[in-house]
Amino acid sequence: MSDTSIATTTHTQVPAKRPNHNPDRWTRKFVRRMTVAGFTKAEVSEQLGITPDMLTYHYPVELKAHQVAVQRVSQVLFQKALRGDITAAIFWLKARAGWRDRDPLQVAVQANVHAPSREQVESEQVLLGKIEQLRPLVTAKALRADKAKEVDDVE
Repeated sequence: MSDTSIATTTHTQVPAKRPNHNPDRWTRKFVRRMTVAGFTKAEVSEQLGITPDMLTYHYPVELKAHQVAVQRVSQVLFQKALRGDITAAIFWLKARAGWRDRDPLQVAVQANVHAPSREQVESEQVLLGKIEQLRPLVTAKALRADKAKEVDDVE
């Protein structure tokens, strides 16, 4: 070997050392709350200073808390719908059964049926508006009749 030879060194990359992470009661509660609130794994792991993979490894049960929350809310909504809450029933049917509000013209076009004219739809809406105006009068008359019947039943 000569003195003029160049010494070559190979540099191997040393993998970055992962930070130690030891879950405790506080971090488990934190992860559960963040997950239920809808934060992503990336957002939660960033708050804890760990990678999303470490989050998944250390907190598998806490990460399922979101699914449990969705199930509970879904059950409550379904029970309300069954008990007669119309808003809950409509929401549940739209979210779970594919129901949606439709324009009568779109429905006719999708069904390949002669679509009503815009004038027919508008006149029908005017008629429905008049019916809605009369509804309080009819309801008031029915209530008076019910009260009169109650008085007759008492006597």
